[in-house]
Amino acid sequence: MQSADATVNDALEQVLQESGKAAPRLTDDLRLDADLGLSSLEVTTVLTRLTAGLDARRAERMLAGADIATVGDLRCAFRAAVDGDVGGGRDDLAASRRRAEARRAAGR
Repeated sequence: MQSADATVNDALEQVLQESGKAAPRLTDDLRLDADLGLSSLEVTTVLTRLTAGLDARRAERMLAGADIATVGDLRCAFRAAVDGDVGGGRDDLAASRRRAEARRAAGR
């Protein structure tokens, strides 16, 4: 069985390829819109593909209140939904966001 992170990577790479965009090495700090160039429709396509394999409760858990802006956010949200983690993924999302913000600030 494929890991949650690999499933997310595959969904992102498929949408990038279908839209004619280059697929860079996917790291947690990459922003879906600014760094990968995904439109809101393309992000929705990724989310739809990921949640299609989940039962309704897990899919809702993944999307409910999720602020998915980076690859890391998407991985954490999907991992939490797959693992059935109701709130534990929030700490991972916050930590991922802090790391990404620190890297962006350091790059300025």
